Amino acid sequence: MSARLQAALRRPPFEGLGFPPRTVREHYQILEDTLVGHQLPAYQKTSKRKPVATAKFYLFDVGVANTLKHTPVIEAGSDAYGRALEHLVFLELRSFLDYHRLDHELTYWRSRSQFEVDFLVGDDIGIEVKSKSRVSPRDYKGLSALTEEVRLKRKIVICGEKMRRRDDDGTEIMPATRFFEELWSGRFLD
Repeated sequence: MSARLQAALRRPPFEGLGFPPRTVREHYQILEDTLVGHQLPAYQKTSKRKPVATAKFYLFDVGVANTLKHTPVIEAGSDAYGRALEHLVFLELRSFLDYHRLDHELTYWRSRSQFEVDFLVGDDIGIEVKSKSRVSPRDYKGLSALTEEVRLKRKIVICGEKMRRRDDDGTEIMPATRFFEELWSGRFLD
């Protein structure tokens, strides 16, 4: 049901679903109120590239999401793996910000021209999640597009690479495990 609702919010006027947009939004609110899922609002502070306004939705648990999608086993490097990794990063970021009672808004950015950054922490940190074992600037062109309008203090790509490195433009590329260690050690916002 979550995937259907999320798809509905992305394509107004919600053709063929049989219920109005208000009902879709109310269902999302019920899922949030019962802590079954969380909406990730869209970042709106860009003008050169018009942002989309639709929120993303994540269930409270990656395993539940995979069960609902009938994907009990996820192959490393697959699209499903990438979506699961992105989901996990969302849950960890949200938990970190809530646990430490930090007043940094967690959002994502997507332009109408389809540039996307998976997560923004406040106006300072842009995060892209990729399941690839080797990433190139083409894989995080959304971060580059966003930095043309927003001065990010950090640009991070979380991926399957084995070693942490820094790209020529200062983008930090790091393994997911390293990111989680840095997040929870307190060095993330430094």
